[in-house]
Amino acid sequence: LVNNAGQGRVSTFAETTDEAWSEELQLKFFSVIHPVRAFLPQLESRADAAIVCVNSLLASQPEPHMVATSAARAGVKNLVRSMAFEFAPKGVRVNGILIGLVESGQWRRRFEARE
Repeated sequence: LVNNAGQGRVSTFAETTDEAWSEELQLKFFSVIHPVRAFLPQLESRADAAIVCVNSLLASQPEPHMVATSAARAGVKNLVRSMAFEFAPKGVRVNGILIGLVESGQWRRRFEARE
C-alpha cells in the first residue's frame, strides 16, 4: 500500500486560519488513516505486506512560510513510526519516505506565492 496524497499550503503562522489548519491536518492524516484502515485486514494476511507513506522533508526541516504543512507532515512522520511499531508483530512493514522539492506545477505556484 502506497500513500501519496497531499499539497503544500503556503502561509505563516499569523496567516493560517483555523479552517486552514483543519484542512491541512485532515488531508495529511486521513489520507494515510483511511486507506490503512481499509486494507489492513488484507495486509495482515500476507507474508510480505508493506505500507509506504510518501511524506516531505518539511516533516524534519520545517519552513516558516509553510507552518501548517510542516506541522502536519511532522505528525504524519510520527504516525508512520507508531504504525510501524504496532503492525510489526503482525508482519506488516511500515516505512515513510521524505521527499524534497520536485519541480511541478505545485512547486512553481508555491514559489510564485512567496515572491
